[in-house]
Amino acid sequence: SLGCREDFFPSNQGQEMTTRFHVLDRSTDLYKECKTLRLESFIRSQLLRAMSSVALNLAEGNYRNSPKDKLRFFNYALTSMKEVKAVLELEDIAKLKQEADEITPMLFALNRKLSLTR
Repeated sequence: SLGCREDFFPSNQGQEMTTRFHVLDRSTDLYKECKTLRLESFIRSQLLRAMSSVALNLAEGNYRNSPKDKLRFFNYALTSMKEVKAVLELEDIAKLKQEADEITPMLFALNRKLSLTR
């Protein structure tokens, strides 16, 4: 984990925010690891776009006011992670796919929690 990221997330919003810190930190770390991969340019570009979409949608969704808006962005993050996992599977990159497999339930939990509050 990269630690506290107050520039992205206010610290006064309780336990739900702690989960988002961790999800964003893990997603950011995975993005950085993906950047080091040597892949054909078209698949590398697709992977990096999808992986950056995860982190960026988490950050943007967090600052949305309504649960409906938050859910929309967190869902984008989840579906982008599914794309990341598909690329990692296609390219047989087990170590990073395992990391993506660990992040996915965190994203799902954020989506589920907001779905239940609507």
